[in-house]
Amino acid sequence: MDWQSLGGRENNVKVGNYNPDFLVGAQATLSYKRFSLGLSFDWRQGGEFMSFTYRYGESDWKSQRQIDNLIPGSLYSPDELVALLKSDPEKYIIPKNGNFPRVGGHTAATGGFGEDGDGAFIPGVWQDKDGNYHEWLGGPGTKTLPITNMYPWSFNQQVTFDASFVKLREITLNYKIPVLFGTIRNANLSVYTRNIMLWTAANIGIDPERAFWADPNKGGFRQGIERQNVMPWTIPFGFKLNFDF
Repeated sequence: MDWQSLGGRENNVKVGNYNPDFLVGAQATLSYKRFSLGLSFDWRQGGEFMSFTYRYGESDWKSQRQIDNLIPGSLYSPDELVALLKSDPEKYIIPKNGNFPRVGGHTAATGGFGEDGDGAFIPGVWQDKDGNYHEWLGGPGTKTLPITNMYPWSFNQQVTFDASFVKLREITLNYKIPVLFGTIRNANLSVYTRNIMLWTAANIGIDPERAFWADPNKGGFRQGIERQNVMPWTIPFGFKLNFDF
């Protein structure tokens, strides 16, 4: 997932690196009389992953994440739109992780172009056959297309996310049972549960630990590429009874 093509290998751009800056694990135990409470945490900081779930799931440009980032171009006059886009190029023109600017909408009421309102354009500049650059910011000559035809398939920054997370992996409540019979010693009853909490920096509903692609026909196990690995979040419960005799 590290590279994407921009017209030749010499122009390749590094998208991300799945390796974290650091990993931290921690365990804590709190005891009171015959009871003890055990907690297990994991913290991963840094790294990125690419999500094919988002790559294909957002191909029609209708996810809430994309709709929230659309610039309602037809609601402005051409001059107002050009001024808006130039006022903050980092926000309105330059693509970056998680944000590929699109000007338009799915309907005229939401700022779309064209007769049915389902039209948009990619802001920036274009180069003609003579090598001259021209603005494509909503003024004369700007070409619009149906917004569902404007997914950036060749640019993986759109679906590259921060892989940082914090997990509360397990909680165990243990009770030391008093000796009831002379032959039974060290009796303990434990109740445990796992996967209690997951915080992710990306906040997209995907566990970064499932960012892998296991396909023997495509290079085997590849980390950093979440290949439709989204699964329901489960929180199992169980108990254990230990004793010596």
